[in-house]
Amino acid sequence: MKRSFSILCHEKTKEKNIEHFLSQLKANTTKVPTLILFSSDSDNFSFYSTILHNLFPSAQIIGSTSYVMFCDDGNDYSGLSVFCVTEGVECTSGVILNIQRNPMKFKKVIQDAVDSLSEKINTCCFEVTTAFSNSEELVLDTFESVLGKNYIPLLGTSAGGNYENPNTMVSLNGKVFDEACVFVLIHNLKGKITLYKENLYKPMNQFFTATDVDCDKRIVYEYDSIPAADFLSNKYDIPKNKLFDFLKEHPLGKILGDEVHVTEIDKINENGSIAYFSKIFKMTKLSLLEQGDIYKEWRQTTLAVKSKVPEPSFNIIVNCCSRISFYSSKNELDSFFNLLKNEYGTYIGFSGFGEQFNYTHLNQTMVLAAFE
Repeated sequence: MKRSFSILCHEKTKEKNIEHFLSQLKANTTKVPTLILFSSDSDNFSFYSTILHNLFPSAQIIGSTSYVMFCDDGNDYSGLSVFCVTEGVECTSGVILNIQRNPMKFKKVIQDAVDSLSEKINTCCFEVTTAFSNSEELVLDTFESVLGKNYIPLLGTSAGGNYENPNTMVSLNGKVFDEACVFVLIHNLKGKITLYKENLYKPMNQFFTATDVDCDKRIVYEYDSIPAADFLSNKYDIPKNKLFDFLKEHPLGKILGDEVHVTEIDKINENGSIAYFSKIFKMTKLSLLEQGDIYKEWRQTTLAVKSKVPEPSFNIIVNCCSRISFYSSKNELDSFFNLLKNEYGTYIGFSGFGEQFNYTHLNQTMVLAAFE
């Protein structure tokens, strides 16, 4: 028998979705889930959080609103996607509050979760943080202060939602939060875990430096001591009235050694500064990015993951909502979902407004954890 199952529920009502989930779970196993990860649309998120916890009070249950619900059982822009693990994992969880002000006050919550594990090897942290409070980096610093010294890797997502009404929420064991981070430590008892980050972009080989920034507000005022919008408009010969669209197509890349961390533009302010969806530190080396060969990157990701975990038992996959929109615009979304199903088997997907990978907050990126 399989130890994990993913079930997509897109019936006409939320009650019918729960009925469908229970019938499919019963058809696959007689065991009670140890771990449940789920995503849903915002309208019915609180209902699903409460019902799932009432049905399985002994399970660790992490939930998030999502731009699209997807798993190996299908995908939809509304409904419920549920992933269950029935054996072979040990899990502990917690919630971090005050994420805008002082998440470090909750270091002990993370430490207590670590201490309750039987061992720390073959363990990773999956976390979900509510979006649009500019808090992801503060939360990640908190995690790193505890998990870093225990060599526990992390992946996660900023909760997603509908673009027109991006009301993001997360939940832990039936309790719903609209400004918090929920997390679960997953110790794989039956093998190792590998984490991977996929970036579809490459630098345009014209580099510059952020010389005046407000990290907390994620605003860049100057590049190379020139007002940010003026600098990019002149450097790339783009009229000011077309600059935003150009920067949406060519996101910013933070160059850190051999790593490129993608940073998506939020808006161009009237004073010529530019706001982004992740922090940019002063004197960071930067480049605008251009689209690479997506098929090549897909193949490289598959080869890299399979070289570490040839036959994953299950996977957690976070794919940015901007990438979902991009694939959809290029008529590649079905190809992407088919690739995930064919290459990775059982998985649960989350599509939010940001991605977290080993204590770094990213945009327009896919991160995954494959469990042996």
